[in-house]
Amino acid sequence: KEQTSISRVDGITSIGLSITKQSTSNTVEVSNAIHKTLEKLREEYPELSFTVGLDQADYIKRSIYSVGESALLGAALAIMVIFLFLRNMSATMIIAISIPTSFFATFAMMNLWGMTLNLITLAALTLAVGMLVDNSIVSLENIFRVSQHEDVSSSKEAALIGSRQIALAISASTLTNVVVFLPIAVSGGLASLLFSDFCWTFIIALMVSLVVAITVVPMLSSKLLDRKASADYLRIGKRHYRYRLVPYFTRFIQWLTEYYGQVIRRALRHRKKTIAICLVIFVLSSFLIAVVGMEFLPASDEAIFSINIDMPYGTSLEDRDKVVSRIESYVLAIPEVKHCTVDIGLTSVFLGSQTSTVNIVLVPKQERDRTIWEIIEDVKQEFNTLPGVEISVVETTSVTAMMGGSDLAVTIKGPELGVLRDIGDDLSAKIRLVPGVTETSTSIQEGSPEVRVKLNRSTAAFYGITAYQLANALDSALSGTSSTNLKIDGKEIEVNLSLSDEYSASIDNMKQILVPTATGASVPIGQIAELEFGNSPSQIDRMNQERYVTVNVSIGDSDLARVSENVFALLDEYHFPNGYYYEEGGMYEQMVEAFGDLFIALLVAILLVYMVLASQFESLTQPFIIMIAIPFAVSGTFLALFLTGKTLSITSFLGLILLMGIVVNNSILLIEFIKLRKDSVPLEEALVEAGIYRLRPILMTTITTVVGMIPLSLGYGDGGEILSPLGISIIGGLLGSTVITLILVPVLYSMMDEAKQRRLERKAAKAKEIEILEEKWRKELSNCE
Repeated sequence: KEQTSISRVDGITSIGLSITKQSTSNTVEVSNAIHKTLEKLREEYPELSFTVGLDQADYIKRSIYSVGESALLGAALAIMVIFLFLRNMSATMIIAISIPTSFFATFAMMNLWGMTLNLITLAALTLAVGMLVDNSIVSLENIFRVSQHEDVSSSKEAALIGSRQIALAISASTLTNVVVFLPIAVSGGLASLLFSDFCWTFIIALMVSLVVAITVVPMLSSKLLDRKASADYLRIGKRHYRYRLVPYFTRFIQWLTEYYGQVIRRALRHRKKTIAICLVIFVLSSFLIAVVGMEFLPASDEAIFSINIDMPYGTSLEDRDKVVSRIESYVLAIPEVKHCTVDIGLTSVFLGSQTSTVNIVLVPKQERDRTIWEIIEDVKQEFNTLPGVEISVVETTSVTAMMGGSDLAVTIKGPELGVLRDIGDDLSAKIRLVPGVTETSTSIQEGSPEVRVKLNRSTAAFYGITAYQLANALDSALSGTSSTNLKIDGKEIEVNLSLSDEYSASIDNMKQILVPTATGASVPIGQIAELEFGNSPSQIDRMNQERYVTVNVSIGDSDLARVSENVFALLDEYHFPNGYYYEEGGMYEQMVEAFGDLFIALLVAILLVYMVLASQFESLTQPFIIMIAIPFAVSGTFLALFLTGKTLSITSFLGLILLMGIVVNNSILLIEFIKLRKDSVPLEEALVEAGIYRLRPILMTTITTVVGMIPLSLGYGDGGEILSPLGISIIGGLLGSTVITLILVPVLYSMMDEAKQRRLERKAAKAKEIEILEEKWRKELSNCE
């Protein structure tokens, strides 16, 4: 038979096999099973060469490995920070032991729930690395403080008292971190579909860390630490061989603690000015919300892209191969290319056009100097002027495959297919000129050429010829009909008879094809029918019984929100004929839906945090003081995104929601200590002491959380681009809110306490007045008697 397609791998002619997994199957498991099968085939057919041109599991494996590396590096950095603060190897080991203990317990719980270790769950654990030790740090630090400042007889007693004192505070702080994820985990929307496993993994890890902090840490403290070690820990200026590695850090912390006490006193003396400065900072930073762009997910360099080559219908397979071979040779010469597969399809009058495709797999991004977008741009520049050829270069990403569709899809609806095609082509050309747009295409391509045969029914009836007989005669003459089978060397070969190609070369020749009549004679087609050239539609799409054409828009690594805004502005100015209109779709539509879900989850998370704090402090007003950190966390997040050139995506939005639970923890620690001290010392001294004594654990928990997220925030390794904004948003929000919280919370607490005292004084004064009046009335009543 005539060859109808060509397939090559790395320039070598081959037979291609595309494998699609079931939607519920694990990509990595399917890939591993296929590779095992290939090993068996290589042994069974040693004369053949088997090459895997494209394996999407490779990127997934590399991404999981990169995230795992970030988790280990984050844990190591967190432990180093802890040692800098504690300056005690035994104490550092206690915290270090809590990390793997929490991890293993989390893995066990995930296994019980039927969860797997994948990119999403690993990302949750990576973010949780710095936070897993927060509860342990607070517990250990308080045990140290109790052993030094309270009358205890042993390390065991200090561990019991210290852990009990702090248990409620760390339970509340953990609960605030947990409740912020519940709206996403149980909502059932698009955000839940994407991040449900992330949320549950994070919740499990934090609950496990709480159990470790109130059980394992006190137990280890009673065994590994003695009171002398505790005393050494608290003497910041003590000279000891253990501290020679960190003398500058020790002196800095000592200076910072003393300076912070002075700052609190100054802020308490100028409370209105302090609040005004904080408000100005918040208002100025709020303008960044309009500056930072928006996108569904950050662009990810997955090292895979495709070149689609369209040529006019009727182009021979040989001519197609010449064009594709030129592109293939150029691609194979690119040093970053790992594999290149080519698929050239069949073209015929009846089957229409099939796009030829060149699929390119690059080496991992760590092994090359150029990004995939730079390579794609070079390819476009090289082949954008080939005559008679339409070339589109499309990046293949797991996000696009998962969500389906393009970055932005404009659906044009109306009654007439021809008008829709014209509008689609016109808009596609105009949208391609919008800044940030890299590629556009329409869902309706040029139809395949065809010869339309219009039967003259009266003439055909005279000859006794029906439409079916005419179609059958044309099919037999041009496509051929099977006449017999021959047996040659034991093989059965089908013999197909058809007219020579000259009969299909022109309409005039086709008119000479004979059609048998009812009398047994034959008549040329030209006598009973009219023949003319035309184009058939490649496809007809309907939605709700309405025809439509889709213009697909690709934007590469540009800002989806800004590009979409410019495209919609163009569409609003475009003059659509009566009865025709457009609707937006694609990744933009998914982004709008996901952001709506996340915004609702954010509001619910804030409400849940308030409820937790109100129940803990048994007050409706104190939670507002604690939650003052939330708006400054938002400001810090947008400032960090702006400085790093990142956008507000669903991953950075997820970090913003997580911050709602994290940033209140520092305020909780301050308020709890203030309440413990204000009964024994004046309020101002209680505020200053709370700040000084809680500064160290606050700095420890904040810095360990930050450094634990630094590897993920840098975005190194495969998949790092997607998760990087998540870490950046948390780091920015946490740092911004911590600085403000340490100053603003004592100020607001003092104002609230004074207002409370004034209310109590007024209430007492009224009670006194009532008592005086009652006494007066009693006297008057007795006089009357």
